[in-house]
Amino acid sequence: YSRSLIEDLSKTTARNSDHYNEFNDKLSLLDNVTDVEQSELLERLLLIIEQIVQPAYAELEQKMAALLPEAPENIGFGQFEGGQAFYKFALRFYTSGSETPEQIHQLGLSELARIHAEMQLLFDQLGYPRDESLAQLLGRVDADGGSVVGREAVAFFEDIIDEAYADLSATFSTLPVAEVVVIGGDSGGFYIKASSDGSRPGAFYAQTNTDLPYTTMPTLAYHEAIPGHHLQIALAQELDLPRFRRNSTFTSFVEGWGLYAERLAKDLGWYESDPYGDLGRLRFEAMRAARLVLDTGIHSKGWTYEQAQQFNRENVGNNGAIARYSVSPGQASAYTTGMLKILALRQQAQDELDGLYDIRDFHAAVIGNGSMPLNILEEVVNDYITEKLAAADQGQ
Repeated sequence: YSRSLIEDLSKTTARNSDHYNEFNDKLSLLDNVTDVEQSELLERLLLIIEQIVQPAYAELEQKMAALLPEAPENIGFGQFEGGQAFYKFALRFYTSGSETPEQIHQLGLSELARIHAEMQLLFDQLGYPRDESLAQLLGRVDADGGSVVGREAVAFFEDIIDEAYADLSATFSTLPVAEVVVIGGDSGGFYIKASSDGSRPGAFYAQTNTDLPYTTMPTLAYHEAIPGHHLQIALAQELDLPRFRRNSTFTSFVEGWGLYAERLAKDLGWYESDPYGDLGRLRFEAMRAARLVLDTGIHSKGWTYEQAQQFNRENVGNNGAIARYSVSPGQASAYTTGMLKILALRQQAQDELDGLYDIRDFHAAVIGNGSMPLNILEEVVNDYITEKLAAADQGQ
């Protein structure tokens, strides 16, 4: 698949390439560049694409073709000498934990059972039949939940983010100065952080070249923008910390916070009376929980590509990004383990602080020190709890 994409890029005419079209679109927005200068720049770009970019893609495709006979038929790092040990290291690296592949695998199965049970309650509430596959049921959700026209997606996401901002004062004591903007385009569903000097805001990119099902739009905005990635990352950039700490991105922390933001939206009642949006949230949560099973299944249990796809179809409703999980061992396990760790620390703070607990203080402790490994985050939260209790004792 990757080879065919590279081959297509090498053979696409320069004027029809994504590089040319993207540059041309951006260039047309500049008021301080004359028509003559624009033409000159575009001609220079065409030469660069034809003489440098496309030959490089062709060379890459030839290299991939040469490597193909050496590629193993099976997927997963466990098949190689030392692969199991490497995979255990990768899990520790991405999750900041000591759980074995089997423990991660079982955690994923347990989370999926919980999520499916929550889904079933909503399916029953909507009157859906119980004899359909998950894919069929989610198809009903998308159809009944409606869609947003592509050209209206940016404004729709902006409204979701504005509403989220309006409800943050009860749960966050400090918000970032940097704003987040929504940018439409042919691809979307991701966040690019603001520039360090504050000259460019954070950006949530939204797909606008097609109609979007409503069901997953709120959760996507909560994860990528507010109270998810933008709130956490932009705040980290503005902290009085060394530069490397302001810009560190530990996957289990950053993505764990993104998933925690989705769950926080549920806890705050943002999906109240919206079963379609809540099922969109659960769909995403199922996808991340399934990653625990898929990652360990592929790299530790010797699952085949088809076996992994079948598992994802049954438990998430689609084939899944199996190729991605196959070439990045451990990374897919960071998301849910990160979320669960933050939730567990929140419960610990509630239990130990009791009447002293304030969710704003807890959030300040979690994201007020920049991104960090989860084992360090546990120490930070324990210190916050200890200091809170000590301050209360001194005040008596």
